[in-house]
Amino acid sequence: TVSISFNNLTINTTKIVSLGANETVAGTFTIALGTFDVSTANHSLGVGGDFINNGTLRQRSGTITMNGSGTSQSIGGSTATTFYNLIIAGGASDVVSLANSTTVGGAFTITSGSFDVTVNDYPLTVYGNFTNNASSAAFVANKGTVTLGGTLTVGGTASTIFNDLTISSSKTITLGNDETVEDTLTITGTLHITTYNLTIGNTFTNNGTFKTTGGNVTFTGNT
Repeated sequence: TVSISFNNLTINTTKIVSLGANETVAGTFTIALGTFDVSTANHSLGVGGDFINNGTLRQRSGTITMNGSGTSQSIGGSTATTFYNLIIAGGASDVVSLANSTTVGGAFTITSGSFDVTVNDYPLTVYGNFTNNASSAAFVANKGTVTLGGTLTVGGTASTIFNDLTISSSKTITLGNDETVEDTLTITGTLHITTYNLTIGNTFTNNGTFKTTGGNVTFTGNT
């Protein structure tokens, strides 16, 4: 099947619309009604504008890339979207902003541009690797909460500054770079620090397992 590059694409049917190839939407992608399925082939979708979900995304194990250039993008709609893999790959000054709560069942990756939970502090939940390959300023946490719920590594070539970070996985989460939690770190699962450093700005609550076999933990506020 030949790939198609759309300008704007709207799904507005009670039927299921399935991808037959990897596709690109240069502008806005909208699920107004019905179900959009990446198919059992787990095709990918690139979106250059806003991602608006008022229906159902059947993500399977597919990848959606927010790759706008020279434009701001948002992920929202009336439905809180669950992606499998989500990649942020905009221009250096481009921002992808949340407009609803969002879950990533697989890997969340920032390769370029930035990702903003906005002043509404929409929560982000990630079950795969959390990778920041852009810069320490690329993840704009505001006062939001990131929840990590799977077996994964928090890392990348750049350090990430979280506001509130919750480790809820029953499996082990490890650091792959120096990371900062400006406000509250809550552990109900397992966090393992090996060679990297963790900075906590305010509160540390451990109701799970916290292991250190290297690296430093620094508290910079009330604990």
